[in-house]
Amino acid sequence: MMQNKWFKTALVALIGAMIISFALLNMQNSAVSTYQSPRAISGSSIGGGFSLIDEDGGVFTDQDLKRPYRLIYFGFTYCPAICPTELAKTVKAFNQLPVEIQESIDLVFITIDPERDTPEVMKQYTDMFHPRLIGLSGAQDQIEAVLSQYKVYAAKVQDDTMSDYTMDHSSYIYLFNNDNQLRAMYRMSDEAPFIADDLFNLLK
Repeated sequence: MMQNKWFKTALVALIGAMIISFALLNMQNSAVSTYQSPRAISGSSIGGGFSLIDEDGGVFTDQDLKRPYRLIYFGFTYCPAICPTELAKTVKAFNQLPVEIQESIDLVFITIDPERDTPEVMKQYTDMFHPRLIGLSGAQDQIEAVLSQYKVYAAKVQDDTMSDYTMDHSSYIYLFNNDNQLRAMYRMSDEAPFIADDLFNLLK
């Protein structure tokens, strides 16, 4: 009789433990984000390692970016409208994120116009946007290699209304992880609140 009672007690305890384990497993599974970014990119060959020159004139590679993610924009400091607008939008979206997510992101601006965008010029320019914004330049062949890797269109254009040339270029804000895998590409039509919300859901 006692043995039968012990068996029933053990069986109830076992069933209870199984129920608790199942509930915990469901909680863990539901905690895993199923969010799909509308700007997500998978299986892309865009991106890769690089070796450029930082704002202090030193060699700077992708390995010097220590945070888990990076937002990268390609442009030039003489750009009259698009580049400053897109950089300001990037910074605005970044500033709307919680601090813990901000700490997981590097902000990077790579010039497409190394002829004029020296390290000194890049430093003065990036300082106007955010202290965390890293400006990268380099020799012409270095920049061309990065543009090719990142599938960025850039071309020098002579402007008859100006004494100097301008640059025609594609304009996207790229989100990469620190394995150089492209996670998302944001368009010129994407506003800062949309980008901030998308980054929050991707990186939280």
